Amino acid sequence: MSWKDDLLDASFRGARFEVVRTRDHGERALVEHEYPYRTGAEIEDMGRKARRISITAVFYGPHYAAGLAALLQALEKPGKGELIHPVFGSVTVCAGPYDVTHDAEQPDHAEVTLEFVEAEPDNPFLAAGGRRATAQDAGLRVEDATARGKESSGRSFARWLESTAKGYSLAERVSVLDTLHQGLDDYDATHGALRASVSYLDFPTAYLADLDAAQDMAAGPFRPVQGFGNWQRLSQTFQGRSLTGGRGWAYPVGTSAYAGAVLTGPASGLAEPSPVVPGDETPRPGRPAPVPDLSSAQGAATAHAAAHAEVAQTALLAGEAATLLEAETETPTLTPHEVEAVVGNVRDRLQDAMDASRAVLPPHESHPVVEALRDAALAVQQLGALVLAARPPLVRYAVPWPCNLHLLAHRLYGDHRRAAELARLNPALRNPNFIAQGQELLIHAQ
Repeated sequence: MSWKDDLLDASFRGARFEVVRTRDHGERALVEHEYPYRTGAEIEDMGRKARRISITAVFYGPHYAAGLAALLQALEKPGKGELIHPVFGSVTVCAGPYDVTHDAEQPDHAEVTLEFVEAEPDNPFLAAGGRRATAQDAGLRVEDATARGKESSGRSFARWLESTAKGYSLAERVSVLDTLHQGLDDYDATHGALRASVSYLDFPTAYLADLDAAQDMAAGPFRPVQGFGNWQRLSQTFQGRSLTGGRGWAYPVGTSAYAGAVLTGPASGLAEPSPVVPGDETPRPGRPAPVPDLSSAQGAATAHAAAHAEVAQTALLAGEAATLLEAETETPTLTPHEVEAVVGNVRDRLQDAMDASRAVLPPHESHPVVEALRDAALAVQQLGALVLAARPPLVRYAVPWPCNLHLLAHRLYGDHRRAAELARLNPALRNPNFIAQGQELLIHAQ
């Protein structure tokens, strides 16, 4: 197999581009020690320097500007990112200078010269920032991944709206617009958020902005999310608001059996989170796979709008969950069951959004959405595991004598102020001032 048969699709932070040429520069750090009246020098090899990668990318065609804009946006983000080198594969790099060239002799064509510097992982000792820094990093990865998924879904939906304006009859276009407006009313029936006064078929980005505003309006009373009860109310606010109206899907997006079970109350109905498996198209137990109706203008509009709305609202919920879990690393307020419920619910919503995107979008458009949401699901799971690992393990303890929580906390830990912790771990305790002998409670082992 020659190198041309093994070439990979080049990309940086998920933004793809075609490559004209690459140039990789490697060098070792050599120190020369010279001495008077001595020929030559002693050479000390200090290791390999960072590899420098020069790539010439090209964008062409009537839609070249969208790909160019995505790459420029990826280049503007600070910090390290993943570069898929067409020959050497995945490399962690920092973006350096870049040049964009347009030529009057080549319309709809742009050539971009890119410079990257290989970035090795930080020294664990120097990079360690404690539990809080690790939680913040996981929270940022959740926000970045959901933002990428939402952006990819929005671009696909905008392209579909543009094609709709050209391919459908006047009556069908009116039906599509009615469906979109009805979807916004599902979130914001009172029109509390300002809406654009333009046709969404002519300006698809206006609809995306209005949808974000409507979802923010629906979530407004519960933000910022503080405590499990607040999270329950926010999650249930979006549960069932899928823009489907029961017309285009075999089940309402975002209302899976698991999403309802884990929110029935603390430590009750808790199920194991559904795993996110790359390329897994098997429906999860409890509900059928989504079956969109794309045969009519209204059905197609409902399906496409529902898929993007599911991605957008899931991005909002995942961001709020990350904020809640980050705060837990500093000031614990949730029981372990509640932490598992938040993580499981968000992962289940992310899976719903993946299923909806796969069902509606063609594979080449659903893939970046699904990959971004998979990254978000992994980051949420890691953040939840970090919150649980930050606390001592839970054990069941039979109270040996009648007492109250303050006396029990003093007996167990030598600190009566931890009575509030015992009350939080045992929400079903009816009277914290009268605990019967032999009653079993959940306590931290230390």
